[in-house]
Amino acid sequence: MALTKVITGVTDLNQDDSTNGLKFPTGSVFAGTPEEGMIRNDQSQSSETSSSTMQFYNGTAWKNFVNKLPIPPLVVNFLVVAGGGGGGVDRGGGGGAGGLRTSYGTTSGGGNSSESSQTLAKATTYTITVGSGGTSNGYNATVTNGSDSVFNNITSLGGGGGGGGYRNGNLGGSGGAGGTSSSPANGTTNQGFAGGITNSLFVVVVVVLLVTALLELVLTLVMEELD
Repeated sequence: MALTKVITGVTDLNQDDSTNGLKFPTGSVFAGTPEEGMIRNDQSQSSETSSSTMQFYNGTAWKNFVNKLPIPPLVVNFLVVAGGGGGGVDRGGGGGAGGLRTSYGTTSGGGNSSESSQTLAKATTYTITVGSGGTSNGYNATVTNGSDSVFNNITSLGGGGGGGGYRNGNLGGSGGAGGTSSSPANGTTNQGFAGGITNSLFVVVVVVLLVTALLELVLTLVMEELD
């Protein structure tokens, strides 16, 4: 049984010799009677940077093959800041700032280098969470941290709550400050700094002023009695 064969020169579309390459009908108007599945090169219209357009016949009409450039990935910069920590009470320290992570500029949280930008894909859902601030509690009670903020796989930690009474500040994006009788907490690497120390000098000054005023009152009363 005889077989119809197509020589390699016709099927190999990478041939340098165009006489052996696969050819399509070319022109502005198709002269014959088209059949479904036919392909032609229409020179009456252009497509992207080409001066012609490839077409196929769907059984009813000639339809264009549409040349579309590939959609490049979406590269974005980000700035993700978490909620700040709650402040301490009873000569308490302030809450730490929420952790900061960014790809902008040259510096990110904690004075470290900025991070790489994010490459996103189309038709994809990404998680975005905005963290809220922490709250203060009563005397010598635990203060809450701020809530985390999230963008895709980037998470910034909430700021640490401030210390109060004899409770230390909490760890967080930036650490919570210590109270007058407690210690500050460290921040998270690449997100923030350690908390500060609450200055007790103000309290001392107030006490000194009260004692001075009381002594003056006592001396005034004594002088009046002597008179």
